[in-house]
Amino acid sequence: MTFLAFANLEPNSRQKRSKKFQFWKFGTINLQSGNEDWRLENAVRQVSNANLTFCAFQEVRRLSVGNTILSHKNVHGKLDRYEVHWSGHARKRQAGVGIAIKISHNIQ
Repeated sequence: MTFLAFANLEPNSRQKRSKKFQFWKFGTINLQSGNEDWRLENAVRQVSNANLTFCAFQEVRRLSVGNTILSHKNVHGKLDRYEVHWSGHARKRQAGVGIAIKISHNIQ
């Protein structure tokens, strides 16, 4: 599994912080063979520890489309929940993409 990049969309010192604006951190991970459940759970663990709001996955290698909710206690002891969606081939476990979205009461 390769952690490729993440970005932090926080305002710079010249921008005002607004309570209406949600700060997002996003990233991308190449699972390099994500057809086993533990690989997807490990990826969500890394996403949670990096405190990302959402993360895109490549090489998910799951059949068809689907989703699940995975939970992980991050390094700060807080329980994070992520809704994971994926899309792949109908008959063969090749390629495929996915996304993990943090479940938060701040986001509606």
